[in-house]
Amino acid sequence: MICFNCGATLTSSEFCTNCGMKVTVYKKLIRMSNTYYNMGLLKAKNRDLSGAADILRRSLRLNKRNTKARNLLGLVYYEMGEIVQAFSEWLISVNFRPERNPANNYLEQVKANPNKLEMLNSTIQKFNVSLNYAKKGMTDVAIIQLKKVLQQNPHLIKGQQLMALLYMKIEDYDHARRVINKILSIDRCNPLALRYREEVEEALAKRGDRRIRPQVKQDQKALSGNDVIIPSHFFVESQNGAVTILKILFGVILGALAVYVLVTPVKVRNEVEKSNDIVLEYDQKLAVSNSTQDELSRQVSELTTERDNLASQVESLQKEDDTEEANYNHLIAAYYAYDQSDFDTASEEYAAIDTGVTISSEAYNTVYNLLNTELASAIKEKQQKEAMTAYGQGNYEEAIELFKECIKADEDYEEGYYRIAYAYYNLGDSENSEKYFQMIIDNFPNGEYAEKAKNYVSSSSSSEDTGDSEE
Repeated sequence: MICFNCGATLTSSEFCTNCGMKVTVYKKLIRMSNTYYNMGLLKAKNRDLSGAADILRRSLRLNKRNTKARNLLGLVYYEMGEIVQAFSEWLISVNFRPERNPANNYLEQVKANPNKLEMLNSTIQKFNVSLNYAKKGMTDVAIIQLKKVLQQNPHLIKGQQLMALLYMKIEDYDHARRVINKILSIDRCNPLALRYREEVEEALAKRGDRRIRPQVKQDQKALSGNDVIIPSHFFVESQNGAVTILKILFGVILGALAVYVLVTPVKVRNEVEKSNDIVLEYDQKLAVSNSTQDELSRQVSELTTERDNLASQVESLQKEDDTEEANYNHLIAAYYAYDQSDFDTASEEYAAIDTGVTISSEAYNTVYNLLNTELASAIKEKQQKEAMTAYGQGNYEEAIELFKECIKADEDYEEGYYRIAYAYYNLGDSENSEKYFQMIIDNFPNGEYAEKAKNYVSSSSSSEDTGDSEE
């Protein structure tokens, strides 16, 4: 095991002896990746290709440089007919370890037959065409196209799965069952094939065509080491005692040897087969369970997203309702203050109305338009008065913001531009000051302050303040 930071060989220490990097977690990840690789290798040997691919991908997520896992994953993909994915894994493996890498041999062997490689690549394209036919409801055409694909690449698992699904769609369950059995002969624990098999068996059972499964013969009871076979001719007339004892011992030894040589290997082989069958059964159940769990997880995710969207819509509607209610309250308060000739309060309440929310009430819009007409000038005068007060008190920064608000309300407010320009001038910001003077010249060439603005721009290098003296 080498250090991920400097490439030095690691010892049993928790730190790299070369660079001092802590490698405790890194070692655990490497060990876990190797464990997953061993599990994937066992599943691959048992032809649980789907399970092996899943375990090997986990191994690579923990250690992307695990070339053994990556090479094995490429072999699994190749066996499943996924030539492009297999090539990808082997190329990445060669990139990580160029020398003494079995992936080089795999790539050379495949490239040695370019015609076969081109044919396998074309089957992927033809499969995509078949998939498009299936999506468009052209089942017969899709089946014909898939048959051509599977003749060229019979190990293409996803092609076999689509073929089984199409046969199930047209209720040709006999052909569907044959295709599913073909999938399971390649990938014994393919979760989708197992689910299809259950549906096909249910359909055949309803149709009265239940598949008769051969019963498993009961294993004959094996002889144990304590069983002794006594031949019928053993009991003879009295013989010499020592000879009789020797014959008995010889018979016992011979019987034990026969049991050991003949019976024990058969018994061990039977137990191994039983164990493998049990492991396969549990692997199949686990594959179906994982597939169901993935489907449920996907449904939960979709429902969660839908719930969040609905909650967001409800929250948005609630906010809109709250804003409408607040607008009504401000409008009523503004109209009441206006009716009492309290124009300041009316202006404040009217200004607090959120104009971003559209209210379709005719009565609301009538009152709003009335107040807009009557209070617009009052609000404008109030804003200008506050701005002039701040300007007169020398609060130039506040005056600038207030005059900008006035300009937003009335773009033709020439004096506002003039006050902003001189406020910037008094703050020593000649750039913004000149900017607003230029705006007066451009927008109000015949206005009251145009000549003063021209004088400032033409003599911007001087510090003479001709405008303030007139205020």
